[in-house]
Amino acid sequence: MRNIPFAQTALTLALATAIAPAFAEQADEDTEVQAQNAESSAETADETTEIIQVKGLRSSLMKAQDIKMNSDSFVDAIVAEDIGKLPDVTAAESIARIAGVQVTRYNDEANAILIRGLPDITTTYNGREFFTAELRRGQLQDFPSQALAGIEVYKSGTADLVEPGLAGLVNLRTRRPFDFEGEKFAGGLHYGYNDQSEKASPAGNLLYSNRWNTSIGEVGFLGNLTYAQSKYYNGLRYNSTWNSIAVPWWEIEAPHQEGGFVMPAQVGIFSENGKRSRPSANFAVQWRPDDKLEVYVDGIYQGFRGEGNTDNIIVPTSDWNWLHGNGADVPFDVKLTNLEFVEGTNNLQVASMTKSQGLPPHFFRSTGKDYTNTYQFAAGAKYISDDVKLETDLAYTDSEYHHDAWSWDTGLSYSPTFNINFIADDGAAVFEPLDWDPTDESTYEARGFFNSVYDVAGSGWQWRTDLEVATGLGDWLHTVKTGVRWSDRRASKKQGARYAGFWEQSIKISDIEYLDMALTHDPFRSDVQKTRQYLAPTRDSIRNNADKLREMSYNILLDKGDSYGASLWESDLQLDPALNWQATETTFAAYVQTKSYFDIGDVGVDVFSGLRVTQTISKSEGFSTVVNEDGERIVSPAIAKNTYTDVLPNISFRAQLTDDLQMRGGFTQTRTKPNFGDLNPALNITQRQDTVDNPNIPDGEQVQIDAFGSSGNPDLKSLTSDNYDLSLEYYFSQTGYVSGALFYKELDGFINWYTRFIESDRYGLVQLHRPENAAEGKLEGWEINASTFLEFDFMPKFMHAFGLSANVTQLEGYNKTPKGDGTFEEDRKIPGLSKMTYNAAVFYEKDNFSMRLSYNKRDAWVNWYGSSPSPQLDGFLGNQTKSRNRLDFGMSYNINDNFTVYFDMANILAKPFENYTVNSFGPSDEEQYSVSYVQDLREEGRYFGGGVRFSF
Repeated sequence: MRNIPFAQTALTLALATAIAPAFAEQADEDTEVQAQNAESSAETADETTEIIQVKGLRSSLMKAQDIKMNSDSFVDAIVAEDIGKLPDVTAAESIARIAGVQVTRYNDEANAILIRGLPDITTTYNGREFFTAELRRGQLQDFPSQALAGIEVYKSGTADLVEPGLAGLVNLRTRRPFDFEGEKFAGGLHYGYNDQSEKASPAGNLLYSNRWNTSIGEVGFLGNLTYAQSKYYNGLRYNSTWNSIAVPWWEIEAPHQEGGFVMPAQVGIFSENGKRSRPSANFAVQWRPDDKLEVYVDGIYQGFRGEGNTDNIIVPTSDWNWLHGNGADVPFDVKLTNLEFVEGTNNLQVASMTKSQGLPPHFFRSTGKDYTNTYQFAAGAKYISDDVKLETDLAYTDSEYHHDAWSWDTGLSYSPTFNINFIADDGAAVFEPLDWDPTDESTYEARGFFNSVYDVAGSGWQWRTDLEVATGLGDWLHTVKTGVRWSDRRASKKQGARYAGFWEQSIKISDIEYLDMALTHDPFRSDVQKTRQYLAPTRDSIRNNADKLREMSYNILLDKGDSYGASLWESDLQLDPALNWQATETTFAAYVQTKSYFDIGDVGVDVFSGLRVTQTISKSEGFSTVVNEDGERIVSPAIAKNTYTDVLPNISFRAQLTDDLQMRGGFTQTRTKPNFGDLNPALNITQRQDTVDNPNIPDGEQVQIDAFGSSGNPDLKSLTSDNYDLSLEYYFSQTGYVSGALFYKELDGFINWYTRFIESDRYGLVQLHRPENAAEGKLEGWEINASTFLEFDFMPKFMHAFGLSANVTQLEGYNKTPKGDGTFEEDRKIPGLSKMTYNAAVFYEKDNFSMRLSYNKRDAWVNWYGSSPSPQLDGFLGNQTKSRNRLDFGMSYNINDNFTVYFDMANILAKPFENYTVNSFGPSDEEQYSVSYVQDLREEGRYFGGGVRFSF
């Protein structure tokens, strides 16, 4: 039987649990002092021994390794080297370096993460649940890295954790005043330059912490401010995802005048640019009246501010000129000449052509402004004695997100002739006008005006109490932990939108004097696309004249005789009740978690087992709308209530095979609740009879529909997963380990939006688009992870300053999706999942200099699936993103003990983002072809930056 004091055991256990957020909370100063003491002792023993001081990268790797090694579950971590030194710009970017994690990026930042191929995660902040607005998770890209001390990714759960999502749990950890020996004042300033936007942006942080011995005990205070800004500009060339089939009545050059060939329906340029600002502040107060009791209060403010433009030029390849009609002088049929076809397609898939006539090109400039404000405040206490550890924590979270958009649309007054290459040398679309000058303002007409507002919000209380007891019953049950948790959530959405279309009025844009036209920014590095800029109203002239544009839209619609449309523009934008919803959810949870120890021969085995029971009581409210056959719109409230219970067991072990080698294995069950918006009970129906194709019948059978609609689904069930994990971990030094893991998940209930045919007693056969639970699925894979400094005896001493880290993950995941008749498709690869993900880093640290070169690669993944009426057509149909890779670099130099200067580069390779669409096409269902075009080729920003950090 092991004789281990409870306090030591509790400290070790704290390393593994998010609900004890002080795990691994040892000050950097403590680490350096210990290293210096070790250095002194070593020098006394042998003056010729090389001494490596434990700080910076080494300290970070040691702490992250300790968390992984001593955890009760399957955990990987990143720990900041020092204040403000977590790698990358945001938490979402840093987490991409962890084995088994994949991220998606948009507008130059990671905006979504997947753990082992799944997006359904729980986020916690210092161990308590943290969410943004109406979501069930926090937006990790909103956390500047300067504010964080570390990130832990839990790939399996234990009963004492807040319920992990289907994929796992991510805990973000900040510092507290008792992490430091005494007073601490630190911060930094960073400036970064984006070569796409050609603009620079600042970022910085400032931290003050101190602790005092007083008559009532030790008291500590920490305050931290961070600010991060980025200015981005991404541009892409695109083919539309849908194709057009040429018809005989178009003007098509011989010998192809009968048509029957296929091409993208549109080509264009789409670009987004803007400024993102993320202010953040957190504080913590700790009071320790004696060595057993601690009381704390802490809080965080997390903000986001965004201002951006979205520009789009759309060149139709097949639409007729409906603006002018049959009697006009302007030809309305498309004219196609110089047709070239993709080799091997028997003149069926167009590669390039010259297009004239038809619908003119059109444009929009959407100006957006949005913000997020998230607050969380908490108070709690912990009591630790030799045999008992008691913790309690009460927290309140309030979060809102707001977005305003004003979009001005323009079009040309005539249809120029374009040379269009759908498959240029880089695979993407290229187009060039032959008889249009994009700088000629006289060719632009007013097309329409759009205005929208979007508000979502969430708030909630959460309270938990946990009791851990050393039983004294021996190793077979040496620790029992139990606890309860209560949470009360509120979530809501309010939305409104209106559009005024008036292209057919032929209003010259030059006649609207208050709109200032200017060339759009050139978003491309290469010159393969000759037309890269065109005229658009400036952001300020749209935003500052919104009232004038509203009044203009009102008057034009009145003149057109559209009284209903005009009424939407008569005053300020009104919210649409049919788009609004609100939800409440109360959760009660209780758990028990036990820890045991057994000797099996010479092998010591820790066993962890537990059970968590959670009851959820929810209520969702929305507004149903019915548009009857007379066009009358009827709005009525819709309410749904639900109560359900989740029982989540877990059991795992850790076997110490040798002093350096350990094995883990475990079984857990996890759940992810549906998003609040998906539970909206509102039903939106338009009663209109029509005949549509039945996508479930391969011979082209059609269905008579009585109504069309969309809705949420209050009957959605939680996503469930049974998880099996096994790993082998070899720790050969304080900064070196190799680990391998196998995992398997049995999945049920993925939620996506699908079109179904529903028989309704009231409305007849309804074609309904709503969220549905998919059927069962599975996910399996493996990870290999390694990290070390090259401190091996057989290597020259100069090599000891170098280090390597690398990980690779393989995933295979499939699930079934529902068809329109309620049955399920065959197994399909889970969307968003990449088969292989790689991370590698080379780092160097010696004396006052350090550097890191990091590489990340992610294989291709499916975005969505298409369908074909022909069962004979094999192969993938839908949309996929091609493999992505990224190279980042950073270096720093310590001028002295107080100041460090550094330089970094992100996205050095700047490889364009590329996805492609595969559609079915053919003269009949029995003669189907696969037609593939690149959809988007997006050029993204390369960042260069530098800064200074200080610490006193």
